[in-house]
Amino acid sequence: TAERTPTETVESLSNEAIPRRDGKIILAYCAKPPPKKVNSDQEKAPPVLILIHEFFGLTRSICDKADSLAHDLGCVVIAPDTFRGKSSTFIPKCIWLALSTPQDRVNQDLDDV
Repeated sequence: TAERTPTETVESLSNEAIPRRDGKIILAYCAKPPPKKVNSDQEKAPPVLILIHEFFGLTRSICDKADSLAHDLGCVVIAPDTFRGKSSTFIPKCIWLALSTPQDRVNQDLDDV
């Protein structure tokens, strides 16, 4: 399903912990392309795409989209958790998260990724 199940937290969905400049971490989901889609030139790493979640936060739907893009485009897709552990399926809370998360902090997290 596109929604996060009650047992799926941001922590359980993420598979990467990326260091932030303040010494803490950014949780993220990282999808890698299948070996046959990777560029045959061994010296070149596959391109990287950053996938920014919508106002629900990092959810199963975003992880599924990252997997699909990695497979279809042959790139590494990183979906960072810019809400820092918070997500919801309750629309008023989602709106609150989007409006109350400082844009400067989101930008800094994206720069760190």
